[in-house]
Amino acid sequence: MHRPAAVAAGVALIALPLVALIVKFITPGWFLFFVFLYGIFLLLGYAVQIAIAVTGMFTARAAFVTAPGGIRGIVAAWCTSIAGVLVPFFLVDGGDSGESASPFTLLTGLGSVDGADDVSMILCYVSGLVWLATWAWLVVEWIVALIRRRHRGASQPAT
Repeated sequence: MHRPAAVAAGVALIALPLVALIVKFITPGWFLFFVFLYGIFLLLGYAVQIAIAVTGMFTARAAFVTAPGGIRGIVAAWCTSIAGVLVPFFLVDGGDSGESASPFTLLTGLGSVDGADDVSMILCYVSGLVWLATWAWLVVEWIVALIRRRHRGASQPAT
């Protein structure tokens, strides 16, 4: 059905969180310290994403490929992956020096413009909400797709 789209979304689920971590290193600060301190929760979420990519998108019986409505899971995977990169891109962070910036303000040259940090943080909060909401949506779609795949397998006669 959607095999190439599913594989691409699975690669995004695995690769884009690593891109997000690299983006965070553009403006290291206290938030990066908190990522390392409480990173176990991020790692658990990442492990779930890897499980979703493998069982939902990569295997021969990939749940998002074989189950009806699998395209919703593929869309959710792309949305959560992209939003997960946008959070550190817009996150204003800084260290003990008192200087703060986001990759967005640095790359656009808005670092010295009044209010640019506020706009960047609003975009960060919106991206964060989208990231969490679409991650939850992805998990729900994955569970539903696995159940549908199992019911379809059980209803087919053995050969």
